Amino acid sequence: MPDAVYSNHIEVRSAFYDFTLTFSRVSEIKQDDQGKIEPVVELMARVQLSPQHAKMFLGALASNVAKYEERFGKIADPPAELIESSK
Repeated sequence: MPDAVYSNHIEVRSAFYDFTLTFSRVSEIKQDDQGKIEPVVELMARVQLSPQHAKMFLGALASNVAKYEERFGKIADPPAELIESSK
């Protein structure tokens, strides 16, 4: 079995036949001269799923997040600039 990896950044792309999840680790965040925030990311893993498996994954993840929040409290949303920089 491959070693587990830590990821704190994800990109999701879709095509007709599959969804691609790219898991990365943000090692630092830099700000350019114009004030734009850019994360410095290291690729950790890339996973491709069929549309059917992507939908099953979405349901499983949503269910587990709901259970986590019931137990530990609401998960705070990340800062807007981090969300914007990952689009």
